[in-house]
Amino acid sequence: VFGITKKSGYPSRQNIAQMAASLPVPEWNPPKDANIEIEEEKSKETNTVSESESEEIEKMRGEIKAVDVSKLVEIFPADFEKDDDTNHHVDWITSGSNLRGWT
Repeated sequence: VFGITKKSGYPSRQNIAQMAASLPVPEWNPPKDANIEIEEEKSKETNTVSESESEEIEKMRGEIKAVDVSKLVEIFPADFEKDDDTNHHVDWITSGSNLRGWT
């Protein structure tokens, strides 16, 4: 809380609760021109998957299940020092962030 120093002491939980309760909280009203959908059925309809997309998803699931994981290369976690600029981690994060705009 602003203005409270160690010299003046810290307020108790009860004092903080009283201060918070005394703060005026204005009632929120949405803007008059806001378009807020409240019907759940409308939002469910927009999340449907077409039949061709569903078939494609099932095809990909089959391909994933067919992978023989025993033939995959074993991976291990790498030692990573975030304060070491020679590992170019900032460049990697930047390039990954930039790729989000392409998808």
